Amino acid sequence: MTKFITLFILLFFTIQLTAQFSMGAEVGLNYGEAYYTNLPPFLEKDTETGTKPRLGGYVAFVPTYTFKKSSNFAITSPLQLSVEEHKDLGDFYFRRTYLRLIPQLDYSFKSFSIFAGPNVGVVLNEQGRNIKGKWNKTIQLLSKPIDFGFTGGCKYTWKQYYLSLSYYQGVVDISTISITAADGQPLGQETQKNRHFQLGIGYWFE
Repeated sequence: MTKFITLFILLFFTIQLTAQFSMGAEVGLNYGEAYYTNLPPFLEKDTETGTKPRLGGYVAFVPTYTFKKSSNFAITSPLQLSVEEHKDLGDFYFRRTYLRLIPQLDYSFKSFSIFAGPNVGVVLNEQGRNIKGKWNKTIQLLSKPIDFGFTGGCKYTWKQYYLSLSYYQGVVDISTISITAADGQPLGQETQKNRHFQLGIGYWFE
C-alpha cells in the first residue's frame, strides 16, 4: 500500500510538472433527434412516422490538461448538462435532460483544433407532450437511463474565447418500441439511437 501511495504521488507531481491545467466554460445549442434505426425508408420519410430533429441547449465545464506548453496534444473532459428535444411518432415530442461526460483527445495547430472521444450520458429528466400540449414529466422513464456514443468536432480559439462545432453519434439503443399499422397489425419492434450537432461558444479562465 505504501509503495502504491508513493507511486501515485510521484505520478501526480510528474503530471503537474509536464502538464498544464486549465478550466473553461461553454454554452451552446443542440440540433438532433432520437432516430429509429430500423424503419423502412417510406416510413422514415413519412411526417407522421419518422422523427424530426429540434433545437435544444447545453452548458458545460471543460477541464483541460495540456501535456506540455509546446505540445499540440491535450486531454479535455467536458462535464455537460444537455437538453435534447425531438419530434417522435405522430405529433408527439420528447425532451430529455442528460448529464454527459465527454473525455476526448485534442490536437491543435495554431488557432484550430480537432477532437474526438467517447460520450457517456445519464438521463436526469424526461418530458413529453403532443403538438398542442404542455411539457409533462413521463410517468415512467421511456428511454434507457444510460446513453453512450462518440463525439468528434473542431474548435477555433481567439485569445481566451473559442467556437466549437461537434457531432455526436450514439451507438447503444436508448429505447425499443413496438410499431403497429393503422389497422392494428404489428410491424415489429424498432429501436432508437441519439444523434446531434452542437454549436457552442466557450471561454478559458486564466
